[in-house]
Order: sequence, then structure tokens, then C-alpha cells
Amino acid sequence: LITACEDQHVRLFEFPSLRFVKTISREPFGVRQIGLQSTGKRICVLSDEPDILVYDLDGTQERLKGHKKQIVNVCFHPNAPILLSADLGGTVNIWLRGTTSWSLVKSLELFDQSCPMSLAWHPSGSHFAVGGPHGDVLIIKRDTWKTVFVINHYEEINHLSFSPNGIYLFCGGVKRLASVWRLEQSRKKPIINLNHTDPLTSVSWTQKENALVLADSLGNILYWDNIIKQPHPHPVSGEPQFTLDEEDEETMFPPDIPLDLEAKEADDEYDEEMDDGEDLQDFVVDDDGAGYLDDLKEKSGVDRYRERSKETAKRILEDGLPDEDLEMFAPPTEMDIQPVVQPGATPEQSSRRYLAFNLVGTIVAIDAVSHSTIDVTYHDASMRPFHFTDHQKFTIAALSTFGACFSSESTGSIPCAIQFRHAENWAAKNDWTLELPEGENVVAMAMNDNCVCCVTDKQYLRTFSLSGIQMDIRSLSGPVLSMSGGGNLIMLIQHQAGVYHGHASTCFTLFDTTEYTFQKTEPLAITPQTQLSWCGFSDTMIPMTFDSKGVLRGYFDQERAWIPLLDCYQLSPNKDDHFWAVGVMGDKFMACICKGTSYPSFPAPIILDFGFKLPLAQISMEYVQYEEKLLQGRLFGDESEKHELEMDKHCLHLILYACKEQKTQRALDLCAALSNMASIDGAIKIAVNYRLTNLAERMNAVKEARYRELKHTVHVEQEQEEELVSQPLSRLFDEPIQEQEEEEEVEEEPVVVKKANPFAKQPTEKQAVQKHGNIFEVIQSAAVQGISFDGSCP
Repeated sequence: LITACEDQHVRLFEFPSLRFVKTISREPFGVRQIGLQSTGKRICVLSDEPDILVYDLDGTQERLKGHKKQIVNVCFHPNAPILLSADLGGTVNIWLRGTTSWSLVKSLELFDQSCPMSLAWHPSGSHFAVGGPHGDVLIIKRDTWKTVFVINHYEEINHLSFSPNGIYLFCGGVKRLASVWRLEQSRKKPIINLNHTDPLTSVSWTQKENALVLADSLGNILYWDNIIKQPHPHPVSGEPQFTLDEEDEETMFPPDIPLDLEAKEADDEYDEEMDDGEDLQDFVVDDDGAGYLDDLKEKSGVDRYRERSKETAKRILEDGLPDEDLEMFAPPTEMDIQPVVQPGATPEQSSRRYLAFNLVGTIVAIDAVSHSTIDVTYHDASMRPFHFTDHQKFTIAALSTFGACFSSESTGSIPCAIQFRHAENWAAKNDWTLELPEGENVVAMAMNDNCVCCVTDKQYLRTFSLSGIQMDIRSLSGPVLSMSGGGNLIMLIQHQAGVYHGHASTCFTLFDTTEYTFQKTEPLAITPQTQLSWCGFSDTMIPMTFDSKGVLRGYFDQERAWIPLLDCYQLSPNKDDHFWAVGVMGDKFMACICKGTSYPSFPAPIILDFGFKLPLAQISMEYVQYEEKLLQGRLFGDESEKHELEMDKHCLHLILYACKEQKTQRALDLCAALSNMASIDGAIKIAVNYRLTNLAERMNAVKEARYRELKHTVHVEQEQEEELVSQPLSRLFDEPIQEQEEEEEVEEEPVVVKKANPFAKQPTEKQAVQKHGNIFEVIQSAAVQGISFDGSCP
């Protein structure tokens, strides 16, 4: 018995006594998979390195080099010294053991995209199966190393396993679909189809019984008894054999079997007739009545084929396709909408997974079968980390500086629970737990500065205060894809329609949690043929998204558009590196680089920052950097004088490059974009220096037009001020001034400037206005008596 554990050790035990024998190896990069030869003499170990380590149990070791990308699967031949290995690049290498060492015999470039690449030898050793993208399973013959046929599982394959006699092939998908195929009988559809409740992690046929043993991602071990029903043969009895037709041996991908063989022959007959002499009925003329056309008037094979085709089509339109044909034409699962993405969450890795990983900290769940342990840590060392035992098996979590929120799935009679734990325990019994109605589960969760929001499978958006008060509930118009929070906003990303040719139809909505209103709903931009990986807010509350192609985008209100801010895979020369989005700070993208995998490992990797670099054209040209700075300045800049001078500086650099290349129109356009008059003078000097007199004259005309525009603006502002001063006091205030009655003659007392008494009761603004009829007198009196006007009064 060979074991590979979290402590990176590979150990050997006796079976069935389970007595420890020795430690075979300790891998510094961790162990991902081990493979055992049927003779029990050798094992191979896979780690994060792109090499295979083969250990002989007598103590020798050999390192096999030949893969360019991370190896994901290995498989020993059942009775020969042959080893198969598959990597993430779609390559399968065949290794042969010589007298002293292993050698690479063949390298098969099977696929051009990343996929799990499962491997399984047929018990006879004559063929092996390879699981590829889109659910394709290739059956490859040994020695010729060619594909004899292909079956399709409609889902990426995670596990393949032949029955002991080789008649049946079990396929387990990365999601929940599992199927059993009888290859010698049908290669169009399986004999068994089922959907498991959780993704399968391992599968094996029993060696004596008609049964399967399976393990899933929740740690359940399942025994599937009596899997093969009559009249199919038993999966164990008989010698291992692989039956192939001669046609399969000659072709890699056989043509589809025609539905009507007689019609196919009639079609060939029609082709021969057309080759001999076009249409004979149009060529022969029976002008003497000798009966030349009697034989030709009979229905030919092609006419009979056309009539049968019409009858078949009419029957299908009236009655529909049979059930078995409908299953064949069912849409594949990759056309389904993308599942919910919880920002910062990862799948389980060696009983550990990140429930949250952001700029605040991390939440790690460690599965211990009967319960889980939750560790909450903060990047800020001044905040106290905490951990607790989780008996509810939380699956979704959100983390902020105010605390952590968790959600579990309902199981049987136990409903879904939402639990919040405060970061500061200044009040007793500060944490709270709520249970949702029966049958309702949380699918996405987010937190901001004042509330917790979650979306359930009933498309309810539920809002809770940080103290557990239910503040709002509403229905959403479509299924949620992801959500994130920041400030007083919650960003919701929803599906609008299904996937069409790889293009997802999604939109995002901003939900204000102070007024409980939707601010806006706009389409979401995403790279075609990709999926959303992360969403969130920057520290300046700009909505951000990151997709599986490594493109970071931000939504800007002034542009009303999504702007691509960074293409990560233009930064990294190693295409095997994957970027795990953590957050955005200022003009920096915070992310972790994952080697050979799409998710961060344990312990948590270092968070790196990458400056924004818009994917402009001809980035190798030196002047493009100034164009990019101008674009970033327009997106992230303000209206301060310092920022305008900085933008003018970049424009002057571009004008310099344009004058060097004698591109006068470009230089003139850049001159018109300058904000400062002194900057225009600098552009004129550059044009004069390069002896571009015509350009200098046009730049001077731009300066004169700018001067006239500024002068006109100043004149208009002065007129507006004069008009404002000349307006009667009744138009400056909402309330009309009550004119004094003519009968009352009140002598105006002279205004005496006195020191205001800070303890005396001050008159209101209305009293001051009623007392003084002129605006200037009102302002003067208010200044003397200490009255302050609000911003609505000049």
C-alpha cells in the first residue's frame, strides 16, 4: 500500500497488516498523484515540477524529462514496462523501460487546449483511453499509436476506468455527469447515464463483483452494487479482450453510419448515371413511338430515395424524434451558462480550500470528515485572527474589515444557515446566525461597509445589517453569476441569456444599500470564449472584472463603458503562469502568480502588484508609452492644475516624436489637446526647432483661438456676476420680502459697528432680511452680528 500525504511524504505499508515499511520519498513541491505498477515493483510520483519521478522499491530513482507543461496524469501498462504520462498542454508521452533506464518512445500532440487529460489502459494492454476537452474520449491503439474511434461524454473527463474484462468503460465528468459505455455495442451513447450530487474524485471497479467504488469531493465513499443489468454481460467474467471492426482499424475517425443503406446505394447509382451522360430523360426523344422511354419513365433509385426522405421528414415533423435520438442531439453542457463565481474562493485541494482570499485577508476551510476547521487571518497584523470548529460545513464566505460571514447548504431537515462573526468583540453576543426557509440555499454572498447581501437559488436578494437585522428582500430578474461589495454598493453580475457560440450574455447592476435602490444596469464586457474569474471594486470604488484570459477591465461612469486596463499574459513570458486576482489598489492590480495551476496553493502565495498597461497597438514603439499615459490620465485624473500640467508634458513628448517623423497633422492635433498657454508656446518652439514653419503658424493660430476663447469666457462670467448683483432681493431667496406698510414711518437708525456678543441670542437670516431691504445692507448687518449664510446665498 502506497500513500501520499499532506506532509509531502510518500510511504510504503504492508497490506493487509498496514505495518509501516519505509518512507520512499519526500517531495519539496508536494505530491499531486502517484501511480503503482501492477507488479508492485515501481511507483511514479507527480509534483508541481514538469518531471516524473520513478522509484524502484529496491531503492533506485530515475527522473523522466520530456514534458514542457505540468504533468497531470500517469498510467502504467497492465503487463508491460510501458508508462503513459499526460500534461496540461494536451500531450501524451509514451515511455518504455529498457534494461537499465526509461526512454521516451513517442510523443502524441492530441489536443491544443488545457484539460484534465485522464488516462486508462485496457486490461488487455492493446489500447488505452484518453479524456480530452469537450468530453471527447479517444481510444488509441498500442504500437501504431493512432486513434481508432472517439466517444463523447458531453463533459470534460475527470476519471476513466475499464471493467476487469474490458467490456465496459466508466467515464466520470469534472462536474456531476457519469456514464458507462459498452464500446463493442454502441459508440454513440452510453448504456448508463447518471448525475451524481457532487463531483467524483476517484473510481474503481471491484475485481470480483458487479460493482463500482466511488469517492466524491465531500469525502463520501460510495458502493454502487449491481451496476450492469441484464441482458448485458457481467463486467468481471471472461478474459480481457478488445473487439474492433476492420473498418475501425483503418480509419481514425469513421464516418457516420447511414440511416438507410439502400438509399445510400441508390445515391451512388445516381452519381454513376450523371457521370455517364447527364439526364437521359432530357436527351432521348421517342419520335417514332418505338417505346424508347418506357424503361426511363419508371422511378429510378434516386427518385425512390427522395420519396422515402420526404416521408421520413414528414413523420419526424408530425411525431418528433424518438427518445434515443433526442438524447444524441441534446446540447452539450459547455453551452450552459457559467456557474456562480464567488470572488476569492477556490476548489478543495488536499482537504483544504480558500473560502475567501482578498486584500483584507483569507478564510481557509480544512475538512476533517465529520466537521471543518475555519481559519480567518488578516493581512493587517493589528487585527486579531481567529479560528473555530465548523459543524455546519460552510461552503460560501465573505470577508471584510468588519468581520466574516458564512453560509452552509441545507441537508435533509437542516436548513441553510447564515452566520456572521464580528472582527471586534467589544459587545457581548455580537455574532449572529439566521436560518433561511426550508429548501432555500445561498448561492452567492458579499459584504460592504454597512450590510451583508446574499443571493439564493430562488433568485432572492436578501440584505442584512451587520447586526443581523433583515433590511431588504427583492427578486432578481435572472440567475446570478457573481457579486461583490464595497463602500455602500453591491455589484451584482447576472445572466441575461444563454451562451451563444461561446459568447456569454451578462449584465452588471449596482445596488445602493443605504437607499436600497438599483443605481444602474449595464451590459458586462468579457473576452469571447472565456469565463469570469473575479469581480470587485477598486479602492476608489471603480467596478472591476477579471476573466480567465487574464484581462482586467474597469467600468468608468464618464465613459459609460468597460475599459481594458491590463492583459496579464502580455506581462508574463511563461504561458503556464496563472494570475489569481486579489484586488485593485489605485492603478495597481494585486494578484498571485500560480505555477501550473489556476488556484493559489497552501501556504498562501505572495501578493504581487502589477501596474495598469492598456493593451494598445504597437506597444514596442517608444512613443506609445506617452499615449497610454494620456489615456490613463483621462480615466483616473482630476481637474487640478497639477494634473493638467502633467498631461501637457506627455503631449509635448508626443509632439516631439511627431515633429521628428515630419508628421505635422499629428503634431497639430496634439497641440489642440494642450490645456496651458505656456505648453502651446513650448509646442511652437519644438516646431520652429525642426524648421516646420507651416506647423508653427498653425499652432500659433491655435494659441490665438484659445486666447479669444478664454477672453470670451471671462467676459461672460463678469456679465453673469453683474446680472446676479442687480437682481432684486426677492429672487435671491425663496420667501418674498414683506414690504413695510407705507403708513408706518420708521426712522432708520444709523448702523453702528459694535463687537458682537457671543452669548446673546442671534437674529435669524429671515429676521435680518426683513429688517434690511438692500442685499448689501443685509450682508453688512449679518457680518456685524455674526450671522452665517449657507451656500445657496452668494
